[in-house]
Amino acid sequence: MGKKVLIVEPDAEYAEPTKELLIRQGYSVLTVDSGKKALVVCKRDAVDFVISEFVLPDMEGLSLCRDIKASYDVPFMFISSEADPNKITEGFRVGCDDYMTKPFHFGEMCIRMKTRMGMYERLKALKSPETRQVSVGDLFIDKVSRRVEVAGEEKTFTAKEYDMLLFLAEHPNQVFSKEDLFRAIWEMESVGDIATVTVHIKKIRSKIEKDSANPKYIETIWGAGYRFKA
Repeated sequence: MGKKVLIVEPDAEYAEPTKELLIRQGYSVLTVDSGKKALVVCKRDAVDFVISEFVLPDMEGLSLCRDIKASYDVPFMFISSEADPNKITEGFRVGCDDYMTKPFHFGEMCIRMKTRMGMYERLKALKSPETRQVSVGDLFIDKVSRRVEVAGEEKTFTAKEYDMLLFLAEHPNQVFSKEDLFRAIWEMESVGDIATVTVHIKKIRSKIEKDSANPKYIETIWGAGYRFKA
């Protein structure tokens, strides 16, 4: 089953053709003709996208947008006969993600929908604790804020130190040579500069390890490279 789209449109001449075209694109589509019915659907169903007329018979489209955005993390698009620039501006102010005026091009609408849904999916992924954080033992890395804590104490890292630690932590129990790490972090071929990897590993260990001589996290694999133990 495809993404679920809610169409809030009192005019059946717009609602039905749009519904049919979206179904052909693989979407699951619900249609209602009033704002109050739209709120009932949003409460009942996990809607992935809302398309609404600005002018509704029972409430202002602005109020519907405001109510939906206050309760649900879902992209909202107005497709409306209302073309007043001030009204359109007000729509964005209350939280709508996009606005098209009638008559509209269906292909353009689909592209805009996919773009908005993609943005929301990426933002949700960033908000997900599983995605934004790496936690191993007493080591905690927040990928969004680029913050590192060890046993609850925040540590200061240079950009490259942080990048190397995160790279290793995101690839646990894998052995990387100095050349591998240099290419991954500095994004270039190593030509006589791989010694900087050793320097960075030493500095990282001094910040995350209780005993750098007997590291808990970053292990030296003699003759091969380094491995992050998890």
